Amino acid sequence: MDAFLVHHPIQTIYHHPPTAEINATDQYGHVREVQFTRAKHHWWWMMHHVFQGDVQEVLVLEEDYIVAPTIFEYIQQARKHRTGADFGIVFEKGVSSNSMSRINFRTGPLLLTRDMWLQIRHQEDDFCTFDDYNWDWTLVHLQAQSLPYRVIAPSTPQ
Repeated sequence: MDAFLVHHPIQTIYHHPPTAEINATDQYGHVREVQFTRAKHHWWWMMHHVFQGDVQEVLVLEEDYIVAPTIFEYIQQARKHRTGADFGIVFEKGVSSNSMSRINFRTGPLLLTRDMWLQIRHQEDDFCTFDDYNWDWTLVHLQAQSLPYRVIAPSTPQ
C-alpha cells in the first residue's frame, strides 16, 4: 500500500456555487461559511485527484485519527471478507465477536475502493448540493438514496 500526501490549490475549493452562493443559509438557517463548506469540497477534490491515477483503494484518515499498529494486517484480513456489495472497510468496533462483521457506515476512517468511488462520482450533484458540511455525513445521505451502506468492521477497534 502506497502512502502519499495530496496537496491542492486551495483557491479551487473555496466556492461551489450551489452551496456557497445560491443557498446562502443551511437547513438550520445558519449563514454558510467558506471555511466549513470547503472541507467537504476538499474531500471531493482529493478523492477525484487520487483516483485519477492507478490507485485501486484509498485509506481515508483525518488529522485527528489514531490507528492501531495492526492496521495493515487488519486491512489484509478485511479484504478477504469484502464483496462488491460492501461500501468499504471501517476501523470502528463491529457488532460481532467474530473477526469481522458488517455494520452501517456512519462516519470515520474508511478504506474506499475505486469501484465505490465511481459509484459516488455518479452522485456528484447530490454530493455537492446536499445540505451538510461534512463529507462523511453526505456519504451517509447518498447511501440512503442509492449507494451500498454496509461496511466491514473488526471485532476490536483499529
